[in-house]
Amino acid sequence: MKKLLPVFILALGPLWACTPAPEKTTSGPEGEPSAKAAPVNPTEPEAKTGTTELRIKASELRVEGTIVWFEPDTRVMRSSYTRYAFDLPEFEKIIGSARPEQDVTAIIRITKTEQKTNSPADPNAPSPDGGFHITIHHAKILSVKQPEGETP
Repeated sequence: MKKLLPVFILALGPLWACTPAPEKTTSGPEGEPSAKAAPVNPTEPEAKTGTTELRIKASELRVEGTIVWFEPDTRVMRSSYTRYAFDLPEFEKIIGSARPEQDVTAIIRITKTEQKTNSPADPNAPSPDGGFHITIHHAKILSVKQPEGETP
């Protein structure tokens, strides 16, 4: 019995290991969704024009000076965020208002992308190792996609 117990424990050791498969990625802390991978083969229109369809939620828009910020999932705690910056006059011309009453699906073209890292001024404030990673896409709205069944 004394010899069986160590052998049994050694046999169960590999079952406890937490090694992800090489082709998969792991998500962050529990509750934080993993980042979505970019499509490997973009659809034909996207490949030719460089456009993207973006669902803009009215509740996640913010106006700051001459920039309209779309900040998806701002209320979700994570280590990296993606922001979209639009020119206020162009945004109002195409969407109708900087603060639309309902969500909008827009066709956009990203003109510039920036990567920033931000750490809180207070070193004791909760933050991820290396700070918060922010990707800012400066974009231009080309058109608004009408919901199914509606006419413009």
